[in-house]
Amino acid sequence: MDELGIGGLDQISELPDHLLHHILSFMPTKDVVQTKLLSRTWRRVCSSYPNFEFNLHNYSQRLEQRGRWIEISLEKQVQELDIRIYKYDLPPAIFASKSLHTLCLMGITMPPIFTTNTRFFSLRKLSICGVSLKEQILQDLIFKFPFIENLALLGGINPILVKKIRVSGLCNLKELTIFGWRVLEEVDIDAPSLKFFHYGGYILQQNNIKIKMGATNNVETLSITYDTTMTEQQFYDLISKFPLLKCLHVCMWNDV
Repeated sequence: MDELGIGGLDQISELPDHLLHHILSFMPTKDVVQTKLLSRTWRRVCSSYPNFEFNLHNYSQRLEQRGRWIEISLEKQVQELDIRIYKYDLPPAIFASKSLHTLCLMGITMPPIFTTNTRFFSLRKLSICGVSLKEQILQDLIFKFPFIENLALLGGINPILVKKIRVSGLCNLKELTIFGWRVLEEVDIDAPSLKFFHYGGYILQQNNIKIKMGATNNVETLSITYDTTMTEQQFYDLISKFPLLKCLHVCMWNDV
């Protein structure tokens, strides 16, 4: 391919690697891998391509074999990892990664890594949705990542037996999302750097839900998603907890 194209030259291959990576970003992962066959240039570009998406439906390996993709990505010092595999046992090595700064988990089973006091300092963004865990494991999970800046705790579709969520000890936390926990009874937040708080879902159906904010409450943007069972007094009590509020987003939905 290096000698084909307009004027006998492949002009695309002459582009800088970052532009070639941008071109590859519009292609499915399987097609990206096949570009390695075109030339030495594309083999190098593909090997250094920083973004890969693996849809397990496109592969025939058993679940145990598919986990090798995650291990390989960790060896390559991946910085962002998004795993959406239902009932998949997450390898503990993920939490020991020093390069990983963004981790999104959906439907997986949390590994038993929380029996020690080990803490992990590289992670900056954590999102969990529909993850199989108990209340104490969730609290331990939050404790393990002291430098988190963006935390999203999403209950998912199925009821998850977590009645209390406490977010504390995260001095760098700037954005927090708590959404979709059906049986939640209490939210306790002590995060002095928190600026954005998104709160909603099934939790607002509970008339006795308690929200506790720490002494240093600097939230400026509040996003609320609630159902029609929320009263005017409940709404007032909620927003009154944020004295420095500058921006309010409200979304109402009807659960039928």
